[in-house]
Amino acid sequence: MYSPTWSRFFDQKWADKCPMKKCQLLKKTSVGDTHTYAALEAAEANVLTVGPAPDYALYQSLMIAKGYNYEVSMECDNGFQKIYHDLSIKQLSKCKTALSLKKDVDPALLKGFKIPYSTTMRHIVPTAWNEDIFETIDSDNCPITGCARYLPGCNTPITGITNMMFQTNDGKIQLNVNANANKGWKTHICVVCTNGEQDISQDHYVGEQGNVCAFGFDVIKDPLPATITTFDYDDSAGSNRKIGTGYTSFFKVKSAVMA
Repeated sequence: MYSPTWSRFFDQKWADKCPMKKCQLLKKTSVGDTHTYAALEAAEANVLTVGPAPDYALYQSLMIAKGYNYEVSMECDNGFQKIYHDLSIKQLSKCKTALSLKKDVDPALLKGFKIPYSTTMRHIVPTAWNEDIFETIDSDNCPITGCARYLPGCNTPITGITNMMFQTNDGKIQLNVNANANKGWKTHICVVCTNGEQDISQDHYVGEQGNVCAFGFDVIKDPLPATITTFDYDDSAGSNRKIGTGYTSFFKVKSAVMA
């Protein structure tokens, strides 16, 4: 209930002789000093109502998910005089406080990720920010609609193509990252997600792709015949004996970048 009675807005000199006969809410339109009044629009009439005589209490709904802000006028009439009072009636949107960090979020997900070098140009990080990191109390009216990259501190947005970009796949908001930088990369960002009315952020998120040279070799199994890996004493062979043709006798290069 917004007001229990019309007398909250108006005084009446002779209540017994001139009782209030009608009160209603109207839409006011002003042009200069000229005011006209009309019936409420449907959306307004659905959430703002006036009760029966004699109190003509004013009721407002507080269950509108997106909230509202209506400018209306209360008109009361004693049969001889009409009087008006302008009102601004608001209800905050539930979406302004709908987002939060997921209660059972894996702390490791909040720190970031590290991927190895790959010949594949891009990689989709499995973490879905709108499902695995953040949550909403109303997925129908206040869903997380997007996430963006900010510089650490969460004040300055990052623009343009970088090593990490957001994209939506089957309703999941995920990072699409560069996976084939020869020297690797490491980037610190703040992630800001929104439902259009509330922003929520995770700062100090670190994405990293390893240097190709950090894991560019494979060991060749049994690179040398077992019969020449163990030798008898032989002073005629000299102080050193070559048992391989170089490191490629033992290892193979994964990437032509290293060759």
